Amino acid sequence: YLHGCDCTSLMVTIKSALKSNDSNDYAYEISSNEKKRMENLLNINSIELYARSYYETLRGFRWLNGYCNTHGIKLINLSTQTVIDSIPRDTIENVLKGE
Repeated sequence: YLHGCDCTSLMVTIKSALKSNDSNDYAYEISSNEKKRMENLLNINSIELYARSYYETLRGFRWLNGYCNTHGIKLINLSTQTVIDSIPRDTIENVLKGE
């Protein structure tokens, strides 16, 4: 089971580049220092680099699911919100109920 694999970081990166990210983009309270840190990361690396990294991450999840399927391993993403579409999803409630 995967939990907390939402892969929504690209949205935060884009909003940081636009200097419009806020605490709604995080699962925790963001400080003004953290917001500045995210914005400053884009001064060091280009958005193109982040987009490529994001692509490789999503591709890696697709590969992982293929590997699991080949080896008889059932991989399920229990993340409440996710952009990963290559791994079957379920809810943690269903798993705990044994459904």
